[in-house]
Amino acid sequence: MKEMKNITQKNFEKITKYAKVHSTDIVVTFVLDSMTKFLTGDSKATFIGQGAPFYTSAEDLQLSIRKADHGALEKEVIEVMMQRMCGGQNSDGGDITQEMSAEKNVKIYLDFFPYFKTLSKMCHLAMTVKKELNTHKKITNNEATVKSYELQMKTAKHVADVLKCFE
Repeated sequence: MKEMKNITQKNFEKITKYAKVHSTDIVVTFVLDSMTKFLTGDSKATFIGQGAPFYTSAEDLQLSIRKADHGALEKEVIEVMMQRMCGGQNSDGGDITQEMSAEKNVKIYLDFFPYFKTLSKMCHLAMTVKKELNTHKKITNNEATVKSYELQMKTAKHVADVLKCFE
């Protein structure tokens, strides 16, 4: 993800320090908890609880994001993340976007934007992976159905051939 190029060691250190001091900040908590959910594949994971192995350096975080199984989380969990970031139809963003872009908060979250952007891409990638897996499952099911029909047709033709003997 090209968005990760802006996750630098400098802003990584600022963000992780800020997150530990301001653990009730809704934006920081949401983004880091959500990224941790992707990194662990666990919808209950949190930055404070399970994030330590992934947040050792900017480079390690980037590597972990690249290696993550983006299809591991349930679709509903990803949809909630997207709703909070993007909002619904005809929306100017969800509660997280609104909070980040509020004039009083722009300076606070400026270094945090690459993480928000990366999480957004992770969500979109995850939904694409989910769609791909669902399509693959449909194709597999359809192939099995076609094989079943082919077998039924072959059996019916065999029965018809046998019955021709009695004409």
